[in-house]
Amino acid sequence: MSNFDKIKVIGKGGFAEKVYLARKKDTGSLYAIKTMSKKFIMEEQGRYEQVFGELKVMKRLSNHPFVIKLLAAFHSEDYLHFVVDFCSGGELFYLLQNKRLFTEAEAKFYFSEILLGLEYIHNQNVLYRDLKPENIFIDIDGHIKLADFGLSKVQK
Repeated sequence: MSNFDKIKVIGKGGFAEKVYLARKKDTGSLYAIKTMSKKFIMEEQGRYEQVFGELKVMKRLSNHPFVIKLLAAFHSEDYLHFVVDFCSGGELFYLLQNKRLFTEAEAKFYFSEILLGLEYIHNQNVLYRDLKPENIFIDIDGHIKLADFGLSKVQK
């Protein structure tokens, strides 16, 4: 974490994790860093497998414009950290709440990108089992990024 400056918490998750907006010190680039407590992960059977399953899936899926990209994964004494794309547009859920209704063109645009992302994920033999507006992010250019692969499974 010494390579990053934490700016603020931008999200919280079900595994007692926090997601930070962080700036990489040497480049000034912005990233989202998902930070999970090792102690919390080890407290309950199944959490360890889920977290490392998510890491495995993210490594497999880091090559598509509509899927969140894992840029780095590392650990400190007490935490695991996943560094991913920062999506400044926030969640599709938030956009839906504020806009209330998409035009037909907007709905087709988002649906098409979601479909292309799902097609890629499934072509990588991954079952993505948590598709919902809260797990779809909007990047700086207005394109979607599918995220949160904690429930995903790699098919053999």
